[in-house]
Amino acid sequence: MSEFAKGIVIMYNDKHRKTALKFLNIKKNEDNNMPNKYSILPAEIRYNKNLSFGEKVMYAEITACADENGVCTVTNEHFLRAFDKSTKWISNSITNLKRNGYIDVSIYKSKGNYRKIRLIPIVEHAITSAEKDVI
Repeated sequence: MSEFAKGIVIMYNDKHRKTALKFLNIKKNEDNNMPNKYSILPAEIRYNKNLSFGEKVMYAEITACADENGVCTVTNEHFLRAFDKSTKWISNSITNLKRNGYIDVSIYKSKGNYRKIRLIPIVEHAITSAEKDVI
């Protein structure tokens, strides 16, 4: 089990994804060419008043596209197709998720602005938040 999975107390890997998709009989959505995937929306995200509804859905989409280590590498083009929103909305949503400590974003300009979004395990986030309150 990856560190990411331990942090949110789930197993998140391709074997379980394939099993879940087979069990649910989920197939590729032919209408918009978007894959059907499951996503994760922890209670801490769902009930966070600092996040808009759209930012919560963005977090869920990031979890759906993340690998077993909690790393998502999809481009803004993916989010544009998924949400039919502006690039500015996507950028602001990702920035606010980062500001609230739920994701970490790395951009590699040498690779043509290649971006990695790493999900921060909720347990790690809670400890970081608690430490800030003490200081």
